[in-house]
Amino acid sequence: MEVSSNGLLPVSQMLGSMQRSPTYTDSLLSALSEMRNQNLFCDVTLASDDGTFQTKVHKVVLVAASQYLRSLFLDPDLIVTDHITVPST
Repeated sequence: MEVSSNGLLPVSQMLGSMQRSPTYTDSLLSALSEMRNQNLFCDVTLASDDGTFQTKVHKVVLVAASQYLRSLFLDPDLIVTDHITVPST
């Protein structure tokens, strides 16, 4: 295991070992959930059009989980703000 002069692992080695870890996915999802519950690094509000649901979320998680939301954020003709309203049904 190669360690740099500052005592840290090279990033490529650190990321490679995290991706092979069977608990990495669980740890990542747990950390993201905890950050969302504490409103840490949340950059978008997701709401239903009927007003029954609203929550602060991480944009990167939305676009990773939903092709529809990804297309909204990537469409240069749409102005996507920090508040997204989606159909309730």
